[in-house]
Amino acid sequence: MSSRLLPLVTLIVLLLLASSPDAAAGRSRNFRFPARPKLCCMEVSTEDISHAVTGTTYRRPSAKKPCVNAIILKTDRGSVCVDPTRKWVSDIIANMREE
Repeated sequence: MSSRLLPLVTLIVLLLLASSPDAAAGRSRNFRFPARPKLCCMEVSTEDISHAVTGTTYRRPSAKKPCVNAIILKTDRGSVCVDPTRKWVSDIIANMREE
């Protein structure tokens, strides 16, 4: 009985594959997702928080409106958007790697 089902199952699978628009165009169904969501800082802290910064990396999010020009630093309390024009920020990121 199972030898009679094999050709039928194979035919159904082939029909399903052939009916897929992606398969017909020769494309795979591997969707690409961004490695991380786009970041946006709506405001920045001007306070010197260099003493609270942890880690060795920073992020530079988009500055397109409504976002503002910023650097994102990690602290014990979470990520903080800081003003990249502050001297303490440029000093601290000089020893860090951009993510």
